[in-house]
Amino acid sequence: MSQREREPRFRKGDRVTDTERGERGVVKVVHRGVLELENSNGFVWPAMETVCVKDTSSGEARNRGRGGAKGPGPARPKVPIGFEAIECPPTDVRVGDLIPLDGGYHRVHDMRAPSGRSERVLIFRTHAPWVMAMHGKVYRPLARVAA
Repeated sequence: MSQREREPRFRKGDRVTDTERGERGVVKVVHRGVLELENSNGFVWPAMETVCVKDTSSGEARNRGRGGAKGPGPARPKVPIGFEAIECPPTDVRVGDLIPLDGGYHRVHDMRAPSGRSERVLIFRTHAPWVMAMHGKVYRPLARVAA
């Protein structure tokens, strides 16, 4: 088998980590050394095959010590001190609010509003962009709750 006809390192459905982004995803498409990855929020991005590594941990190994494979999933972290939970539509989210995603809380750094829609594309420094399309729970700093 020649160098050009080698077996691809990754296949559709493989769970991988993009080491350049620090983000985990599932391989959707493999094409000439470029992977199309999708994270648990549905965000899709291209990644070079050379900067990705296969995730070796299985769901069973992750759940070990938490009640086994049928036990509860990862615990949601406690609400940070100085924040209050608020149920609000996407149009009321503010920069600085915390959003619970993938078992952690991420601060809204910036946001975009698609034209003519009530949804918001929330941009974080610690997570991939995420579309908030309906009412949800956000955590707002106490100093800004009354404002």
